[in-house]
Amino acid sequence: MSCPTPARGKAYEGFILTNDGSVDTFSIVVGSLPPGPSMPAVFGAAGTIVGGTPTEQGTFTFTVHVLNPEGQTAQQTYSIKVR
Repeated sequence: MSCPTPARGKAYEGFILTNDGSVDTFSIVVGSLPPGPSMPAVFGAAGTIVGGTPTEQGTFTFTVHVLNPEGQTAQQTYSIKVR
């Protein structure tokens, strides 16, 4: 994930990219995003976006599950540290 370090109260945008070129479905299966940002289940053919304005400082760890149209799955854990 391309994750700039967000600041509380400032707009944030990060991307989770895939390499299969298909429109995949994403879900958070463990943990959570910082309060404020969200992640759509489907965004585009290259991945999904995490965007919004964080309202709390701290480190937020979450695991994303991805499912592609062929039924293949993967999981990856990410952390976002809000300053």
